[in-house]
Amino acid sequence: MALFNFFKHYSAAKAESMEESAINLAAELDKDGVAQAAIRQKMEQHEQQVALVAEARKEFEKEKKEWLDEQARHEQLMGAAERAQAALTENPNDKEAEQALAELLDAIEQHLPTLNREKQESDDAEGHLKIMEEAMQEMATELKDLHRTVEDAKRELKAAEVEEERSRKQRERAEVAAKLKKSGNKFDTALNALKNAAEQKRVEADKNRMIADNLAVKKPETSSAASRFMNEASSGAKSSETLQERLAGLKK
Repeated sequence: MALFNFFKHYSAAKAESMEESAINLAAELDKDGVAQAAIRQKMEQHEQQVALVAEARKEFEKEKKEWLDEQARHEQLMGAAERAQAALTENPNDKEAEQALAELLDAIEQHLPTLNREKQESDDAEGHLKIMEEAMQEMATELKDLHRTVEDAKRELKAAEVEEERSRKQRERAEVAAKLKKSGNKFDTALNALKNAAEQKRVEADKNRMIADNLAVKKPETSSAASRFMNEASSGAKSSETLQERLAGLKK
């Protein structure tokens, strides 16, 4: 039994959840239609409440009439008892008045529970009628202000949609900016890699140049005097040598 009750309440809760989800979906797709449906629903509820008030009023009037009838019966018995009491007071030997008073007192005592019950039922019916009337007045006020409430809700929904769209665009821009920043970081990494490669190439070139200089055959160093005659030899040594030879030949 406990398991059955659990699934019964579970099914009811699930149905309410599905109903609420369907209403929320309809509100997103057709705001005006949902608003009109809400107004019609409230009007139907108000009409139903008016009918309940009419039933409660009818019930109260019935209970009140029954109580008034019993009240009239009670007053009649009390009046008769008072008359019998007066007759007995006037003539203590009036056996008929004494018997009538005893019978009337018994009837009054037996009637009191019925009178009290009818009074209570009348009071309960009146209290129920007041509750129904208050609910009807509240619903009438809600129905009167429903158009304004619906318009306010539609404006709030529109503002929420605008806010959602704005936040969505902000998020998209932030995502694009993050991607651009990430791409920029990749470019910086590639640029640094190129710079590092160029620096390595320069270091390698300097290293190769130093090795080449060390391996090259160096010319023997000469003094400044020798350099003079070597320069003269390269520029005109043959012409000077020929004149000397001519002079030596003349001396022979």
